[in-house]
Amino acid sequence: MQRFLIGSALVACMLSAAGFTPPRKPHAEIVSVNSEKCLDVNEASQENKARIIQFGCHGGLNQQWGFQEVRPGLWRIVAAHSGLCLDVNQASQDNRAHLIQFECRDTPNQLFFVDDVDVGRVRIKPSHTQKCLDIEGGSVADKAQLIQFDCREQTNQKFVVR
Repeated sequence: MQRFLIGSALVACMLSAAGFTPPRKPHAEIVSVNSEKCLDVNEASQENKARIIQFGCHGGLNQQWGFQEVRPGLWRIVAAHSGLCLDVNQASQDNRAHLIQFECRDTPNQLFFVDDVDVGRVRIKPSHTQKCLDIEGGSVADKAQLIQFDCREQTNQKFVVR
């Protein structure tokens, strides 16, 4: 029994050290564990400052995201339909700051750590705050806003990238 526990702990450490690996395709959906809805650029806008919401997954390019590794463990997340980057609005450090799309500038509010938290689940953290991306209020409704908030052990801060 002791060997099994040590072996399991070693495997868990090795998996967490390996870090996030995006799917082997150009774009992927980011799905809220809480609502099973996709992160979506509101109304498929191609404009700067369009808000990021959750919406029922439909396969549209406004729900597809590219993951570009800037340096080990640090990612730029790009909307497939617009080529614009996921961005914490005005580089806010506040809880409840909205996520938008904006022209890519490689500023810290556009670079994210993607941490494995459970098998197949991740937490996404803006590099300038280390807060967690969060579906506002734990909502399961379409059009609920994507915000940043202090990290907690709740499913509205966990996502599946598929």
